[in-house]
Formats: sequence, C-alpha cells, structure tokens
Amino acid sequence: DDMGPFLPSIKEKGDIMEKIQSMIQSLGIRILSMDSPQPDGSGEGGYFSLNFSMELMGPYRAFKQLFARVQQTSMIIRIGNFKVEDYGTGNASFDWRVKIQFQTYFGR
Repeated sequence: DDMGPFLPSIKEKGDIMEKIQSMIQSLGIRILSMDSPQPDGSGEGGYFSLNFSMELMGPYRAFKQLFARVQQTSMIIRIGNFKVEDYGTGNASFDWRVKIQFQTYFGR
C-alpha cells in the first residue's frame, strides 16, 4: 500500500515546511519559534506523519484567515491544538500570541 502521488514525497519535507511558513507569514503572522522533529514512519500504508509546533503572533483576523487557508491548501494539514497564550491587551495592535500544533503527511 503505497500512497504514491497522493502525498508529497518525504524528500520534499523542506519545501513543504517553507510553503507552510510562507503561508503563515503572508497573512501578517510572525513565527516566534518552531520545532522541526523527524517524521514518524510508523503509520501503516506507506506514509510518514510529521507533527510540529509553532509559537505565532498576529492579529485575530489573520488567524481566522489561516484556518481558511489550511482548508484550501492541496496539502493535508491538521491543526491539533490551538492555545492562545496572550490576547495582546497590553500592546497597541492587540496581537495574539498563540501556540499551535500541526500535523502533515508525506509518502515514502
């Protein structure tokens, strides 16, 4: 059972991560930190899953747009956890500081 052309190859991990980061930044959201663990290849069906976390800062409306963009992308991206750490009441732009977990998949 090979996921074949349905999923991007694990060799494209760097490019896919750059696309995700660019998508986030294009909405006016700043990436404060990001982990980049190795993909987990224990799933059945010839695929790898990649779980990663980011700490982001940006306006509320940009996070709404992020959810819409994630749904529209051709990649499979799941949002597993979304935690607002700070609603930005102390700064002039009311930027939210958010911790978010993503999951995406790659073919072998």
